[in-house]
Amino acid sequence: MDLAGRPGGPTRAPRLPLTGAVEAAVRAATEKVLAEGLR
Repeated sequence: MDLAGRPGGPTRAPRLPLTGAVEAAVRAATEKVLAEGLR
């Protein structure tokens, strides 16, 4: 949400924040989609 310019806020229980390689993969995929103009 934050990468798309929409505040999402912190993760709420019972979910945990993404870490390490998973966060990097999600960030890269999201940035690619946004760069292609999809929102």
